[in-house]
Amino acid sequence: MRPILEYFTPAWSSLTTNNINKIEAVQRIFTKRFTGLSYINYFDRLHCLGLESLELRHLKYDLITCFTICHSDIDIEAISLFEFPRSSNTRDHKFKLFQQSARVNARKACLVNRVFSPWNELAALVVE
Repeated sequence: MRPILEYFTPAWSSLTTNNINKIEAVQRIFTKRFTGLSYINYFDRLHCLGLESLELRHLKYDLITCFTICHSDIDIEAISLFEFPRSSNTRDHKFKLFQQSARVNARKACLVNRVFSPWNELAALVVE
């Protein structure tokens, strides 16, 4: 079961390192409290506990949200959010996204601009 904070990841994802570090610090402190893990490296603690870093979880949930929007599993029109190729003969997959221009930092942090690069790097089999 996903923690409640994870449900808001597609809507909000901080670009500032300060905010990311503050949220990640909570997980760092929490994982140190387990018996025998207090002196282990943070990423090794995550591995031992079967957890993922904040950055990886955000990326994963962004890609899941993008998938559900592109496949119409959510009541949001993909065309209203994403810019798709006009021709159907793309080299990658038919759901390839184009980056939208962003002059404001808030727009850069938007799901549309965060997810386009990792989404386009996925294999066609995964996306379709």
